[in-house]
Amino acid sequence: MNADLENLRQRYLGALRRALVGGSTTYPYRFVKRPKTAAEAETYDRLRAEGVELVTRSPPPRDLYEVGGGWPATSLTMIGERRLEHLQRSVETVIREGVEGDLIETGVWRGGATILMRAVLQAYGVTDRRVWVADSFAGVPAPDPEHFPADDGDRLHEQPALAAGLNEVKA
Repeated sequence: MNADLENLRQRYLGALRRALVGGSTTYPYRFVKRPKTAAEAETYDRLRAEGVELVTRSPPPRDLYEVGGGWPATSLTMIGERRLEHLQRSVETVIREGVEGDLIETGVWRGGATILMRAVLQAYGVTDRRVWVADSFAGVPAPDPEHFPADDGDRLHEQPALAAGLNEVKA
């Protein structure tokens, strides 16, 4: 394999991974989570109903970008740098070992992992595979503690920042 081509390919995919995570110090905004107290949650909900998204200029600690935490407002993925790198290596292994079939991201939020999978395929000149996207495009469903007791008390479904509509993902 041409070492210069492989170096360029890896630099491109590395830059894309960093961009997908949204960890730029130029745009340090991250979403403010829905407050737990009733009065603050009510105000938060009223603002959201008016189309106001609450963010803070205080970026999450850098290590959160590695693991997919902090919900940066400029991010296209929540899975973080380490998981994106693992996903890239997995797709490269699929290509190298000739594993047949298409790829899919389930639970896409804004589609960052899908973007990376397409980029890896393109970087290697693979044109005979599709990358599928599967999601409700409506956010996290409410917990069902009767069937999944570990989810009891989970409130992620109350976080509007976790919903990304189909048009947002297509964009």
